[in-house]
Amino acid sequence: MEVGVRILGVVLRLLNLLLAPLFWLRARDRRALTPPKPLLLRSAKEHAAAVRNGEITSEELVTVYIERVKEVNPLLNAVVEERYRAALEDAKEVDRKIQEAKDNGVLVQFVQNKPLLGVPFTVKESCSLAGLSNAVGCLEFAGRKATNDGEAVRLVKQAGGIPLLVSNTPELCLGWETTNLLRGTTNNPYCLDRTPGGSSGGELHDTRVA
Repeated sequence: MEVGVRILGVVLRLLNLLLAPLFWLRARDRRALTPPKPLLLRSAKEHAAAVRNGEITSEELVTVYIERVKEVNPLLNAVVEERYRAALEDAKEVDRKIQEAKDNGVLVQFVQNKPLLGVPFTVKESCSLAGLSNAVGCLEFAGRKATNDGEAVRLVKQAGGIPLLVSNTPELCLGWETTNLLRGTTNNPYCLDRTPGGSSGGELHDTRVA
């Protein structure tokens, strides 16, 4: 047994020597992220206030975020599954209700318990967004969908937030970098040749869509 372990150790070291140059070359990916958009540098609180005050509609805000995610995701590989069309419908409904509340003079009451009304957000796959992927990077669970919202997701939606997508994680969230056999590896948005860490590497992508 001990001899077998030693032989295995030698083989692994040899493989490491052979493969290290290949991984080094792969890590030299210097593709630049596209430039930031000032609107996306605002906080969720600022976005919510802008939607309430009519500076921007929820539909416009959600559209900007969707476009930005589409720009950067080919470089980062963070999106597991999206609901862009449904999110835009949600945003239109928010805009309709805000206008209706303004017309009836009850806007303050309508938004009182909705501090994130009309603001888009993203969901770590393991946190469960009803109807979207919940495989958490595990081949055994490929194709599995969340049947209900996780508690954190439920509360953000209750506060008026609009979910856009579920993001990548390590397999079952058991890793220090965001890679799995289902979705591949998520890259670091600050530097594409580095790991974003884990288990919320896909969410790091989404905090840097700006």
